[in-house]
Amino acid sequence: LGFTLAVQEKFPEAEKALRRAIEIDPHHSYALPNLGHMLLVSGRASEAVPIYRKVCELGPEGGMGGVPAKNAFDLALALRESGHPDEARKTVTEARTAFLRKLRGAEPDAQDTLLLAQLSAFLGDTDEAGAYLKRAEGALDDDPYLLVNAAEVCAGLGQAPRAVDLLKKALENGYQDPFFPVIMPDFLSIRKDPE
Repeated sequence: LGFTLAVQEKFPEAEKALRRAIEIDPHHSYALPNLGHMLLVSGRASEAVPIYRKVCELGPEGGMGGVPAKNAFDLALALRESGHPDEARKTVTEARTAFLRKLRGAEPDAQDTLLLAQLSAFLGDTDEAGAYLKRAEGALDDDPYLLVNAAEVCAGLGQAPRAVDLLKKALENGYQDPFFPVIMPDFLSIRKDPE
């Protein structure tokens, strides 16, 4: 219910429902991050920060989905939007270092490569981000989830038309939640784009 209300931009009602879900289950793997996403896109980044911190602290061992580096990326977006760019940069730098260490020199798959592109774009290293994106493009094919990941990178690089085109292609190829991009932190820069 909270998510449904959030994608309709009924933010006060969405917040109430998501907070109620968290009262019932404080570590709910959907309610907690979606509350952070909703707060961030509704212009309340400073309130999203502690929610994202909790998601990062709990991590996969605490029932949170996703990849720790991606959860750190969400936190960093909220930190940057709330006026803490230095801490945001430090958060992403540490997340990228830990992610590369976890790969241990292995060749990253397409999804990992796109996440590295996203982290590089956040840090302002557009050349490196572009190189990672190019490396992953051959594997995109018609995989709807990889297409969304590539759209996230393009949004972070300021390539709004390309990000929108990739999102459209992802939906055409079966991406299951056409509403999720509306509240995904990755698309904060393009969410008001009518396309």
